[in-house]
Amino acid sequence: MSSENRIELLRKILKVPTINENEGRIADIIEAALKDLPNLTFTRVQYAPGRDNLIVDINQPENQSKVLGFNGHLDVVDTGNTDLWTYAPFAAVMTDDRIYGRGAADMKAGVAAMVCAVKELLEAGATFNGGIRLLFTVGEEIDNFGARQLSALGYSQPLTALVVGEPTGQAIWHAHKGIIDFTAQATGKSAHGAMPELGINAIDHLFDFYAQAKQTMAPLLAKVDPDLGQTTFNVTLISGGNQINSIPQFAKLRGNIRTVTAVPNETIIAALKAATAEINTLPEHKIELTIDSTINAISSPANSEIATCVQNAAKTHAWPVKLTVGAPTTDAALFETDQHQFPFIVIGPGNTSAHQVDEYVTIQDYLKVTDIYKSVITQYLA
Repeated sequence: MSSENRIELLRKILKVPTINENEGRIADIIEAALKDLPNLTFTRVQYAPGRDNLIVDINQPENQSKVLGFNGHLDVVDTGNTDLWTYAPFAAVMTDDRIYGRGAADMKAGVAAMVCAVKELLEAGATFNGGIRLLFTVGEEIDNFGARQLSALGYSQPLTALVVGEPTGQAIWHAHKGIIDFTAQATGKSAHGAMPELGINAIDHLFDFYAQAKQTMAPLLAKVDPDLGQTTFNVTLISGGNQINSIPQFAKLRGNIRTVTAVPNETIIAALKAATAEINTLPEHKIELTIDSTINAISSPANSEIATCVQNAAKTHAWPVKLTVGAPTTDAALFETDQHQFPFIVIGPGNTSAHQVDEYVTIQDYLKVTDIYKSVITQYLA
């Protein structure tokens, strides 16, 4: 494929709005791009109508002792106020060395680069000592719906290594943090604002929980992971009451915790439950805790074969070779299981414009990562 054809494929993918829908339309585009190539099969796994995960297999991975996986998600986050965008979020406008659009960085450029890399190698007649499996997922931005689904069905089992195409800002990650999302709801009793003694203020009790949770979590937040640093704990949403002159009967907060391998998610969840139990011993306090989502932090050996292959490829194509770590979670954490673990690397075109107004990817990074993926495949499956 020429550079123009690579860019055309990316822009075609970017023009499909996939905010919690329509991933199947991108699966259609990928299949059309690869359908005439040899030794290649497609599998669709539907999450919901119009929302298809796509698995692309080369050389029957189930029958190979060495299988290189590539992973990318097909959904994007909401655009926010589109009036603030310089260009329409799904117009895939190209100016100078940039392509603008929601998902340009996170992570349709990574998806397109994987497709182009495989297509170009197969069109050139390349052969591989092993298999390749491309895992394109739905719903990653909400709760990794597709990766959870594919992992439960065993689609990650043949993998011996995985490359994730999330945007890394000209870096290479061998570890990333995990996540715990939780909700705490306080239930009190409503009353007239002029007679608060007749009510139970749910907001006050919610604040009591927040203070207790921070106190209980403090020793865990102080622990330092050699790769990922410290766990972070933030309340990011809060609501309560329904009228200025009424004592609130209900109040709710939601929190976002970013975890590290040195402090397992189970330990943090136990601490949240302990804080809840402690608060509920106080008079009239009633806090209900819900764990909404949990994804483990994961770390891969810096000297793994796939890490070496990626570093060699990066050096060849003038990309920084030093391994580092990332804070955002990826599908890799769902594809790994207690029964099957494998080394992974995160490297993809993109930058800190992900999730922002005027999100973009540079054409140079997109083309360069496509070449890096080709070199990684060639080396790993030599």
